Parts: sequence; C-alpha cells; structure tokens
Amino acid sequence: MRTDLRGSFRRFPRPLRGGLAAALVTLGNFLPAQLPPGPPVLTLPPPGVPTQGRRESMDTRLELGRRILASSGAKAARHHFFEALAVAPRDARALLELARIAEKRPEERWVWSYLYLLSRANKNGRLSLDKSERAILSQGLPSLQTLVQKRAAAFHELLSFVRLLPRKGAKSLGNGILARWALDLLLEIAEPSPALRRELAAKAPALLQGIQPKRKMVLDALAQLAMKAKLNKDTQAKDVARPLRAAELLTGLAAQAHFPKLKGPRPPKMDAYAKKGRAARDRIRAALLKSAGEPLSLSDLRAMDLEQQREFSLLHRFWERPGIALTPGKKYLCQTTCGYETLLGLVETAELHHRRLANWYGKDPFVYRQGSIFVVPDTADLESEGSPFWWAGGFQAGDQTRLKFSWGSISGLGRSLTHELTHRFDGAIYPGLPSWLSEGRAVWTAKSYGAAEDEHFDELRLDPWTVQTPFVRGYGGRGKFERLLKGTIEDYRDNYTAGYALFAFLKLWPNEKGDKPLFARKLGIYLKNIREGRRDPVGFFERSFADGRAGRPKKMPEFLKLWHSFLQACYKYCWGEKVPALARFHLRGKGGKRRSQVEDQPTWTWEHPRAEPWFGQIHAARAAKLLQETGAHKAAAAAACWALTTDAYDRETWQRAWDLLETLGKKREAWALARLIARRDSLSRIKAGSSPLLAALPKTRAWLRAEAGVPGIRWQRHLPEPAASLARRLGTDGWIETGLTGYEERRVRGLWFEEDDGDLHVGRARPRDKSGLKDRRAHQRHAFVRSLLWLPAGSYRLQTWVQPTTSFASGAIVVGYTRRDRGVRVYFSTGDFLFSIGKREESDKKRQKEISFSLSGGWGRESQFPGSRPRKKLKFPSSVDGFNLEIRVRGPELSLWINGEKTLHYLSPDLSPIQGHIGFAMGQGAIRLRDPRVTIQSVGATPPPGLKLLAPLKGTPLLGSLVLDLPRASSGSVVLTLPPKKDPKLKQDPLQMLLQKTKAFARRRVLHPQPILVLLPKSWDAKTKAFAKERCQSLHKDILFFEYEGEAPLDKRPWALFLDGNSVVREARPFSPKRGFPGRVETWARKYRARKKNS
Repeated sequence: MRTDLRGSFRRFPRPLRGGLAAALVTLGNFLPAQLPPGPPVLTLPPPGVPTQGRRESMDTRLELGRRILASSGAKAARHHFFEALAVAPRDARALLELARIAEKRPEERWVWSYLYLLSRANKNGRLSLDKSERAILSQGLPSLQTLVQKRAAAFHELLSFVRLLPRKGAKSLGNGILARWALDLLLEIAEPSPALRRELAAKAPALLQGIQPKRKMVLDALAQLAMKAKLNKDTQAKDVARPLRAAELLTGLAAQAHFPKLKGPRPPKMDAYAKKGRAARDRIRAALLKSAGEPLSLSDLRAMDLEQQREFSLLHRFWERPGIALTPGKKYLCQTTCGYETLLGLVETAELHHRRLANWYGKDPFVYRQGSIFVVPDTADLESEGSPFWWAGGFQAGDQTRLKFSWGSISGLGRSLTHELTHRFDGAIYPGLPSWLSEGRAVWTAKSYGAAEDEHFDELRLDPWTVQTPFVRGYGGRGKFERLLKGTIEDYRDNYTAGYALFAFLKLWPNEKGDKPLFARKLGIYLKNIREGRRDPVGFFERSFADGRAGRPKKMPEFLKLWHSFLQACYKYCWGEKVPALARFHLRGKGGKRRSQVEDQPTWTWEHPRAEPWFGQIHAARAAKLLQETGAHKAAAAAACWALTTDAYDRETWQRAWDLLETLGKKREAWALARLIARRDSLSRIKAGSSPLLAALPKTRAWLRAEAGVPGIRWQRHLPEPAASLARRLGTDGWIETGLTGYEERRVRGLWFEEDDGDLHVGRARPRDKSGLKDRRAHQRHAFVRSLLWLPAGSYRLQTWVQPTTSFASGAIVVGYTRRDRGVRVYFSTGDFLFSIGKREESDKKRQKEISFSLSGGWGRESQFPGSRPRKKLKFPSSVDGFNLEIRVRGPELSLWINGEKTLHYLSPDLSPIQGHIGFAMGQGAIRLRDPRVTIQSVGATPPPGLKLLAPLKGTPLLGSLVLDLPRASSGSVVLTLPPKKDPKLKQDPLQMLLQKTKAFARRRVLHPQPILVLLPKSWDAKTKAFAKERCQSLHKDILFFEYEGEAPLDKRPWALFLDGNSVVREARPFSPKRGFPGRVETWARKYRARKKNS
C-alpha cells in the first residue's frame, strides 16, 4: 500500500528540507509499486545531522549522565543515558556509555555493544575501533563484529532478492507479497543502523519499480466470464448469476477508473471493458426481468408476515434475483437488493414524490413513460451501477434512478429519491440546465416538504444552515460566483450548497416592499431560455437578473451586493442572531412519517465511509471470490493479491489469497503471506510453517541463525531487550504533513512545529509571542501532522501532556494511520467556542472546566451499536490548562487514559489490529504536546484478553474479552446467566425473572436468530437443573445449556450478554425487575449479523 506523499517534512535542518521534499516528490512520481499494507520505506529519514537545538539537548543528557556516573554510580546514571536514547535511539555515544556501565551484566553489555557497533558500522557492516572503544565493549568483540557483518550481508542479499523479483509473466503473480515480506525484514534489519537506513531509503525507488498486481489478467477473466451468459426466454438466475456479477464488477471498476483524484497507480484503459460490462449487465438483467414473471404489487408485499419478509430479504439480496415490484399507478418499476422493507417503502412512496413534483412543475411529462428505480446497499454496488462520482449517493440517467441506501429510514430514502426525480423532470422539461441550477433545484425539492403524502412543496422553505456553507467558502465574491455560473468550480459538490443558495435566493428573496419575490418571475423565463446562455453563462445571467427592471439590480456588482447580504443574513442566523429579513421564510423543516430505521439485513453494511478510492477497492476482493468459484484460480489469485493492496485487512480476503496461492503451488508467496497474516491476526486458521524462501537466501538464513543462537537475549523487532522496550520520542524520525479526511477543506499548510526539546505544537506555525497561557482567538483552520515512525501490530503506548494554547481547542489524535481515511480517532474538545470567535465577551467558566472525548474507528456501522463509538465528558475542578494523556493499544483494542484514569475503550468491529502511524489533527485552535513518547511493548498478532465464563473469573475485564469456553456463532450469540443463589435485594426469583423478561425476545427468532446459551451453576442438584432447563426450553426448544463452576460469573443477578461472531463480549447487562429484556443486548442481537461475504 502506498503512502500519501503530499505534504511537508520537519525535524531536519532547514537546508535539508528542500532536498528531501524534492527527493520525495520524485519518489512519489517514481514509486509504481503497489504492495499489501505495511510500514512504508519512506519512514526512513534522509541522511543528515540533528538540528543544533536537538544536538544540544543530546549533549546535555549525556553530560549529565556522565557526571552522575562519576558521583553516584551506574544505577543513577542509567536513566539519563536512556533519556539520551529517547531523543536519538541510534546515538553511538549513549550506547557506548550504556555498554560501559553494564560491565557486571554480561548479557546486557553484549546488547549495548552490539547496538553500538551497528550504529557505527558502514553499509557493509565494517568499522574501525580505537583502544578505548575496544576496552569498553564486550569480550566477544570478534563474534559481535562478525554478527554485524552477517546482518549487513543479509540486508544486501534481501535488496537483491527484491530487485530480482519478476515483474512480468506468470512468475510475477504474488510478487507484491514477496516484496512486502522482504521490505518488512529489510526495515527491521536497518532499524538500528543509520548506514543501512540511508542505503534502503536511497534504493527504494529502483527496488519497487514495476511491482504491480496483475490487473489485466483479472479484467480479461471478468470480461470472458461476462460474455458466457446464455440467454433465452426461460433464463434462470442460477444460470447467469456469475456472468452477471462479472459484468457488474467490470462496470464498477470502469466507474472507479474515471473518478477524478483516484488514489494509487494509474488504472489501465477501461473503455472497452466498460462497454462490455454495461452491455452484458443490461442484457442479462433484461432477460432475467422477462423470465421473472409479474412484479409484485403493493398488496402482495403487505400480505407477507414477518418470517416471509426476512426470507424475502435474504433471497433477493443479489442482482440475479432482485426484489421487484410495481407502484400502484404503474409509474415506476422498483428493483432492489436491499430487502423487503426498502422495497415496500419505495412502492408506497415513489408515486407520492412523483405527484408532488408534477404539481410543482405544472405537468407530468411521464404519463406514458414508466420509470425504473434501482436501490443498492453500499458504495461498491452503486459503482457497479455506473456511479459518476465516488461520493455520490445516487444518480439519474434518463428514466432510470439509482440510489444507495444503508442504515437509514424510508423518510431519508424519499428525500434522496425526490432529489434524483427532480433531475428526471428537469431533463424532460428544462433540458440543458447548468450544474449549479440542476443540483440547486434538486436540493431545494428534497428539503421542502414534510411527509411523503404532502401534495405540494413548502414554497417558503429556506434552510439557512445549507446557505451559510457557500458564504464561508467565498461564493459571495464575484470570482467564485462567476466560476459557479460557468461550471468551472474546483469541487463539483459545491454545486449542491452554492446552487441551492442561489436558487433559493432567486426564488424567494423579496423586493424592497417585501410583498412579492424580486426574481421569481424572471427565474421562470431564465429556465425556459437556458440554452441561450451556453456560450456566455455570466452575461446571460446578468441580462436576466441584473437588468434594472421591476426593482431588480442594474448591474452585476449591485446584484452581487444583494446576493452577499442574503448569504450573510443566513450566516448570522445560524450563529444565533435575529435577522428580520428572514422572518418571512420557513427556516425549520417539518418532520414526516416513516422515520424509523429500516431493518433489512443487506442494508447493515460493513463498509467504511468512502474517500477517494484506490482503483480496485472492494471490487478486486469480490472478483477473487467469483473467479475462485468458477475455477479460474490464476485470475482469482491475481484478484486476491490485488485486493490486498487496495483494502484494509480483511480475514476472508487474505485467507482466500493464501488458499489460491497454495492451490497454484506458489509455496514461497503463500508462506510469505502466511507470515504477514500471522503478524496481524491471532484468530486466523493459517499458520506459517518452515520457510521455503530461506533456502534461496543463505546469507539471510546464516544471520538469523547466528542471532537466534545468542543465549539469554530476547528479540523484539530485531532489537534485543532492554533496548526494544525503551520509550522513545514519537518524533525522533521526523514528522510529515499528509492528508486526513475531515481535516482538509480549511487546511493551512505548515500549521505546526516541533521545539528542540521535543514538544509538538499543532494549530500554530510559530511560538506564541503573548503573555498568559492561552490566546483568546481560536482560528477555524485545519492542521494535521503525523509521525514518520510506524508502529506495528502488537502492544504499544503513547504518553504526553496536552496543553490547549487557545481558549477553545478541538481536534483528534489518530492512532493506526495507514492512509487518509483509515485509523482510530480520539476526538477531543475543550473551552468556550463562542468566546474564542468573539461572539461572547466573557468566557463561560463551566466550559473552561470540561473536556469532551470520543473514539471512532471510521466504520459506518459503529454508530448503530451501543458502546461502539464511546464518548465521555470530563469535568475538572478548575480551568483546563492541560492534562496527562495516555493511549494504550493492544492488538485490535485501544484504551484512553486521562490523568491516570481509564476513560474510554474501543475495540475494532472485525478485530483488525490498530497499526500504523500516530498523528495529531486540529479543526480549531491549537495545542501543545509535551515531549510525546511511545513505548513498543510487544510485536505481533495480539488477541483480546481471554475469558472463561465457565470457570471462576479472576479480574479479567468483561467487555472486549474473547470467550474461550463457549461455542462460536457467525451471527453472534446471546448468553444468559443464572446465579446459584437469589440476591436478597431481589424480590423475584432469578429464574422466574429471566423467563419473564426473555419470553418475547426468545420467541421473535426472526429478529433475533442467534443461539441462546444459558449458563447454570454446577452446584445445583440434578432436580433443580432439570427444572430450570425445562422452563427455559418452554421459551425455545433450541436453547443450549452449560454449567459453570464456583460463584456466579458476574453477580447474584441474572445477566444477558451478547457475543459477536468472534466470541468477543460486546455488551453485558443485568436483568432489572423494573425493565424488560436488556435493551442494549437486544439491539446487538437485532442488528448484528455475519459479515456479508464478497459476492
């Protein structure tokens, strides 16, 4: 996976920055490799010397350590030498001093001696030592020097291995996996050696050149499969399912290839593939539609019971057999793979939205033209429909409307549908509308009604919150305004907000008397004659709306003044000011029916909110599964290897890649992939055996054996203890400014700096020059900087003191950053926002004593499950001038500690490890991070803490623990516990309470299909156990029973737990006499299902 190279670097002497930036820009253009995710080679800093201030900081620590060594002995001095290493982990002087004071500890002396030699040796592992150095170093100096040379020899052998990897032909399949394995090992070998780090950084471009997934092989295989469909009047879904999916994948890949700002290497030419994919897709779907029989009617859908509804959703989740129904007036044929509720909602409301639009336009141009509505659950599916933009939530093409719908309501779907149907009406009545007007009208119609049953739009509806956005972005000025009219704005999405604002202004803004709209009459004429403005859109607009008649402005400057006052009025209203000019409008929308969340299982997606994608994202993984099913193992393996480079870690995809490589007899690639998996996933079934690679790498094998044979040394990241576990400054290798979604629109480059003592400031470009602790003014500017240091999967800890340096500060700490849209974010905000922007003269003392925190892993589904996106507000006794922050990462879990107390806990939904860089972002204000340090405690796949519910608990935390002694179910399981004795505080018998509260839950198996596991105490006699089992089975016959030892697993109350598909405890709640079945557990059981397989 490539790193986003846009940005700037700091930490190195200013004369070096320009050369480094130039070198990295060259590397960014020259680096054609596309590898599985892992540490980028660019984490290596360039050759150079520390800044003067950093050198002085090092000298101070060393000198202090030497003085204390002379006066107080080695034990007292050791800490100061460790502090020197925290600043510069490869500093030879500190390593030599540590070797000196370890005279009585031979193993530790060996460690420091070895690291000292590595820090001094050249790229070939050779160096010269004077007498004083030889006297200090270990007695086994010759063997150490030999080991250093073997390490260097292994390094150069691995460089040659990567350079000689085949780039073309059948043998190149999986070369990215081999390169990733070798680069990981190269980075580990080079870690303690400045000379080897420089060598690797210098040779990285040539090493990686041409290592690419075999994308053409995949595209050709998909095209061939798509053409295989044999169609006739009796075509069945099972006969064309695979060709149809191949055609959809080709269409999706072609759509991605045409997206602007696509990430990663440039895609191949896709025009021919796009044509084949679309043609095959439409041809197969048309044949299936003919053979499907009559579409369902509204009465057919309403006649289904709950179980039939759920079966319908599962049966019709793919396009070879979509749910198809006709609206009552036969105006729309609705097709969806989202499920029953979605289809029912569409059929009930589509014609209601159509009727409202027809009333608004004054006519219905589609009396004899039936429309089609297609609804899909995720972004990749919409791309397979031919989406024009990666961010689109739907699009209109002729009479066909296509929408994406997930985790939403029918009310929300209706607004998206209204937006797209407005484009349909405009295309028929006002063809050729410019983008701003087309999108502006569609946004207005989507916002200007309450319930779907409303026959007319609210003609006075105005949303000031949407209007303020173009004001902030500068569309009140002539330059951007004219670019909007010409259609030359940088981001098409601005047409939505700026277009809405301009359309609403022209439609609603009153004349001076306030008795009628000023521009509304002219707007109708403008719409009818829109084609006249194609050559000169600005001039045509001015002639239409700044003609000086009927009270309208005389020239464009006068119009722009009025336009600016409208935008400003909406902006002021949004900030709480009373604006009389807006009093006549309806500024708050009306609610409607159908606002509850749709509970169709296919709409409960696992996707991340999409940023600019990489070519092949999601589609390559789906292609791998499809091609594997057809027996095209080579193309399937190529697709799986491609998917490794575009998507975040996914167990199913990585294991499929391993299976395919094994099937093809590519033992080296399969073993390397198994090693990569083993470092990430402790729950994977794949285990790496003996290496088939080392036989061809004799120097590497000799080095590994030599180091493994050193007695008494624990190895970690190829650094021996205790060196590996030392805390180090997060910025020792430097900082880089790169992209981060959500922190780019108002980005100010260079809005951060690092002091010589290691303190990092984010949100300001230079030190404060005012007295006091904080600036009142907190600018609303985006800033982001991340460390070059890569933190691998395992356990590590970040520690720092965070000091807000403005009266309000809001930002995020990003842990596990691998690219701009990936990573766990620790959001924070503190202070008085209104005071910081001058809207309040006196600071709110209450707000100055509070800090709000929240955690998010960037999954769209997280907000749907209790506890998955935790948040907390902390209150302090006095104004917050700073706080101690510690972030602990252990495999897939992250815990936030503030001032020594655990505050929040996060666990990734799929148990993927949190690995990558650490970065700091600011949305407003500025902070100072005092000497941020990181400690790597262990490396490798790390599962959540294990828990045995059938044995006495020994202080293991419950939530987030992996249950080891109960069966695992792919859609999770519900665990109910019964205590051995009744709690004296409870009036009701525990068994009776459990039965009463669980009765409705257990009988609605359609909503809660998970197995129910009941834990009984082993101490009960046989009669009591038999009675309890009989009563529980009256709820459902398939309940499973287990017996636990000792006291109750939790306490003397009955409890309900939800275990996810990996048997991790996601929720646990006791039964309460005053409430029904624990609601948070019920929510997990109702919404959690096995992850949808790639298809």
